[in-house]
Amino acid sequence: MMKRSLLRLLPILLLSFSQVVGQIEMVRSEAIVQQQNGELDRIDKLIEVLRTVGFDNLESVIPELERIGKKNHAVVSSLIPLLKDLNQDIRWKAAYALGRMGESAKSAIPQLTLLLKDPSGGASNAASEALGKMGESVKFAIPQLIQFLKDPDPNIRSITASALGRIGEPAQSAFPQLGLLLKDSNPNVRNSAASALGRIGEPAKSTISQLIPLFRDPDPKVRSSAAFSLGRMGESAKFFITQLASLLEDSDSSVRSSAVISLGKIGESAKSTIPQLIQLLKDSDSSVRDRSAEALGGMGESANAAIPTLVKLLKDSDSTVRMIASQSLGKMGASIRSFIPELIMLLKDPDPAVRMVAAVALGGVGEAAKYATPELIKCLRDPDPKVRERAVDALGKIGPSAKSAIPTLITLLNKSELLSVRMSAASALGNIGESDKSIISELTILLKDIDKNIRGRAASALGKIGESDKSVIPELITCLKDLDPGVRMSAASALGKIGESGKSAIPELVTLLKDSYSIVRFSSAYALGRMGESGKSSIPELIILLKDSEPYIRTNTANVLGNMGESAKPAIPQLIELLKDSSPDVRRSAANALGLMGKSSQLAIPYLIPLLKDTYSGVRVSAAGSLAKIGVKP
Repeated sequence: MMKRSLLRLLPILLLSFSQVVGQIEMVRSEAIVQQQNGELDRIDKLIEVLRTVGFDNLESVIPELERIGKKNHAVVSSLIPLLKDLNQDIRWKAAYALGRMGESAKSAIPQLTLLLKDPSGGASNAASEALGKMGESVKFAIPQLIQFLKDPDPNIRSITASALGRIGEPAQSAFPQLGLLLKDSNPNVRNSAASALGRIGEPAKSTISQLIPLFRDPDPKVRSSAAFSLGRMGESAKFFITQLASLLEDSDSSVRSSAVISLGKIGESAKSTIPQLIQLLKDSDSSVRDRSAEALGGMGESANAAIPTLVKLLKDSDSTVRMIASQSLGKMGASIRSFIPELIMLLKDPDPAVRMVAAVALGGVGEAAKYATPELIKCLRDPDPKVRERAVDALGKIGPSAKSAIPTLITLLNKSELLSVRMSAASALGNIGESDKSIISELTILLKDIDKNIRGRAASALGKIGESDKSVIPELITCLKDLDPGVRMSAASALGKIGESGKSAIPELVTLLKDSYSIVRFSSAYALGRMGESGKSSIPELIILLKDSEPYIRTNTANVLGNMGESAKPAIPQLIELLKDSSPDVRRSAANALGLMGKSSQLAIPYLIPLLKDTYSGVRVSAAGSLAKIGVKP
């Protein structure tokens, strides 16, 4: 009876359920429509604000348009009509907004391309910049842009050349026409064409022979662009050092400056110009002086002859020159030891940027800068956090000789200090390396810090201290279970530095070989490889790791097993498999590992011989070396 009654009610129940579902779906659909309508209303309001807002207040509206536009194409659809607005300012703002959206605004490319012909320089420039941010999507517009390079209007030729330069490597098909524009009668066009080729960089090296004649162009802007662009064309530029050097005596300071920049990019290959660059350290133009100092710094110890003149620039009236001179001296290593007092004086410079760079330079000298420790300690109380951070780094690089800084460095671990300064202080304490109980105590506390970066730095620092004080090992083993992969990685690396004394960590390190984060797997394998005989118990798990999806993990694991020698011979079959890996680094490491296992690897000989013809020289060299170790005569 009861069953029959329920059966009669079932259709009613089902009907009611379906009605409820229908109601839910209807409400959901209405909510979606309302949300979309609300967003469309918001877009309309933002577009209206964009039309009326002044240039100085664009940032009050552009970021939100950019954020919405990357998800909702309605923003782009609303902006495209503005590219044809009668008001040139509105055209400019619309092009600028579309450029900020990058590839999300690719449907605007045809209209942006046409806007390059806009009579308003502002709008056409904004269109040029926007096209340069459209990525690969702009490729289909390049043929039309190449046609614009032939336009009778020099302004259009110039702005189009600039657009192609901003597009970069995808614009290679424009090289022939850009090369022709280097001979254009209009200097602005020549300048834009030269700049465009420089922006494209090394792929444009085939046009160098067309750029060089512009070094004699009557217009200084063109000479400057040609000189600057040559430096961006990679290795090929070093064959034109003599021509570049001739511009170091140009009457225009912007040309001299561009030539110096390019010589600096060429680096040590341009060391023949060092005497001229030293002379330019006395140039009347401060930008030439600072660029020359920077170029000499990039040449490292080859430019030691410049040190006395660079030291004089530490007293230059221009703070930028003082800063770059200090930076350059810092790159010359031990050669500047006798001038450390001059760098110490800069730690009191009124410009914080100069103080910061002086601290970096002193850190670059290393232990020899120990006499700077008292002044660097004073800098730990500098009002500028970047100065404090760089002073901390410098003390860490000076090492144990800076142990008088320990108490002050410990105070910087306080949570009220900026994160970057706290991180640097933790690292510096590890570099100073004192097995001081107060340091260990403070760093151990940091292993429980709320910030993952601090925990990671503290683990790394304890690893350095642990080389002389094994009491830190249990704390580091605890960190192997940290929720953050970066901390687990730092702890594993730290235990690896401690070496076999940390063998109690082996079970946990073996577990981490299966971690979901590759950086943790990498560090754990590295650490196991540093555990000496005790680490060899992990060979079966390391063999499994040779099949990891990440090439750099396979490379590292092959190296670890190779260093374990004949004990790792069970890995030989899998290492032979890796000789066919798609990554040359993996093939090279596998070949090296087999060689380190000596005659146990004789099974690998038929697989190593083909690698003597590998397309990568490093693989060929490793294969030959390993065959020799196995006992195969060349």
